[in-house]
Amino acid sequence: MKRVTVIADDFGFNAHVSAGILDVLATGRVDGTGCMAAGPAFASHAAALRQAGVQVGLHLDLNTFVGWPGLPIGPLAACAYADLLDAAYLRHCVRLQLDAFEQHLHRPPDFIDGHQHVHQLPAVRRALLAELALRGAAPALRRTRPAHWRGAKAAVIGGLGGRGLERLAAAQGLPMQNTDFAGVYGFDPSQAYAQRVAHWLAGLDDGGLVMTHPARPGAASAHDTIREARWREHAFWLSGEAQALRCGERGPSGAAQGKPAQRPEPEG
Repeated sequence: MKRVTVIADDFGFNAHVSAGILDVLATGRVDGTGCMAAGPAFASHAAALRQAGVQVGLHLDLNTFVGWPGLPIGPLAACAYADLLDAAYLRHCVRLQLDAFEQHLHRPPDFIDGHQHVHQLPAVRRALLAELALRGAAPALRRTRPAHWRGAKAAVIGGLGGRGLERLAAAQGLPMQNTDFAGVYGFDPSQAYAQRVAHWLAGLDDGGLVMTHPARPGAASAHDTIREARWREHAFWLSGEAQALRCGERGPSGAAQGKPAQRPEPEG
C-alpha cells in the first residue's frame, strides 16, 4: 500500500483558515499543516494545534505578512533570480518565523515549505538552509516538482527552483518531505474538488503529497483571493466522499501506511 500525505497549508492566515484546518485535522483525513508563523491567527490557535498530534511545519511567508507584503509571487521570484533580495533581511525573515513557530508550538517544525512555494527560490533557499545549519536543525523540505505531468501550472511551480532546492538540501543532508507533489489547480469550481482529489490520490507515487487549503466559511479577509475555494475544500474534507477516498487509499483498516511518527507534546 503506497504512502500518501495530505497537508493543509496556511494555518495562521486568519481565524477562519486556522479553525477550518483544525476541523479537517480532527477527521484524520488530513495528516498535518504548514503554519504561517507571522500570520495574525497563528498565536491564538497554536495551543489547539499543539494538541492535534499531527505533522506540523513552517509555511514560510515572504509576501503576505512578513518580508515584502503585497508583492505578487511573479515579481518576488524575478527579484530572487536577479539576486535583488537583501540576504541579511531574508535571513531575518526566516529567523523571525522559525522563532515564532518554536515559541508557540514548543518544538521545531517537522517540515518546511513555502507560501506560494517561496522556499525554493534561489536567494530564499540559500537563506533558509543557512539559518537551518546555524540552528543545527534538519526538518524535511517540501518537494515542489511533480513526478508526473499534472498541468502547466504545476510544471511552472516546480520549475521555479525545485531542482535547485533538492540539490542544496542533499548537500546539507536534509531530507525531502515527499517524492511526488499534487494539489495544484486554478482554485476554480469547474470540476468538483472531490474528483480532483480522487485523481491526485490515484496518480501519486509512493511517498507523494497533496496540498490543500481548507477554511471555514466566513467574512472576506485581506490578502485572501481564494476564499471560496477554501470553503469548498473544507466541505470536501468533512464529507463522506473524503472518508471513502482516504480509507481506500490507506487500506481496509483505514490506518495510514507508513505515516511518520509524531513528536510527543513537551511537558510544561
